[in-house]
Amino acid sequence: MAGLSETNGFGKKRIMIVDHNEEEQKTVKKMLGEEYEVLVAETGLQALGYMQDKEIPHLILLDLLIPETHGMDALKTLKSTPRLRQIPVIFLANMDEGLGNGGDDFIQKPIHEELMKLKIRRQLYIAQLEQENRILQLKLQSLRNRIDRVFDEVF
Repeated sequence: MAGLSETNGFGKKRIMIVDHNEEEQKTVKKMLGEEYEVLVAETGLQALGYMQDKEIPHLILLDLLIPETHGMDALKTLKSTPRLRQIPVIFLANMDEGLGNGGDDFIQKPIHEELMKLKIRRQLYIAQLEQENRILQLKLQSLRNRIDRVFDEVF
């Protein structure tokens, strides 16, 4: 299983665009392709299937108006799957719909390139900090357990 801090062999983080609009896909891919490995899915089902079989992306750009599965339904499935729930999701939308339902941020269409890149970097940084926090919490718990064992042996 790929962790959030892992990158592909070229040191690029993976970003998945879930959008049925080919023009939007091309535009976003062009904007991000130099800095990130960009994966494309046209539907929520296609995206979820890809993530079950392959390495997970570090971040998802999710259009709310995708065919077959509404973006909110795809998000609910994503956030209820233990292996996938840590992935930050930025909505591609005309409004901030979804932020209270598990989305991490939103980008209004038409997409402003620099704002999108800033929001992506921010969410990737937050995800990295959260992962580091989880690791530190595990180390702390391990140290507490060792202290308890030593304390039990002494007394």
